[in-house]
Amino acid sequence: MQLIIDVGNTRVKVAVFDGDKLQIKKSCLVAKVVDEIAILSRDYTIQKALISSVGSLSERQLRSIRLRFPTIILSYETKLPFKNDYQTPETLGVDRMGLVAA
Repeated sequence: MQLIIDVGNTRVKVAVFDGDKLQIKKSCLVAKVVDEIAILSRDYTIQKALISSVGSLSERQLRSIRLRFPTIILSYETKLPFKNDYQTPETLGVDRMGLVAA
């Protein structure tokens, strides 16, 4: 199962997928994301995580997530199933890249 974490400026959306089937989705404040992930980890056998962030997680939060699961942080350098021909690829929002990849 995969944990998908979408970090906004004040809220974080988290979802657990088994293959392409959504198991659960929740929303929480950025400050509570580690607690929410701990709860999900008890209920689901999460094998890896992907983080898409237009907001920011603290180093402590990122370290906590990375210690639990192999984690990919989506960026313009992430290998995706399409070619990013955006003029300045580093300025294309990771939220948009995630939508295109889906």
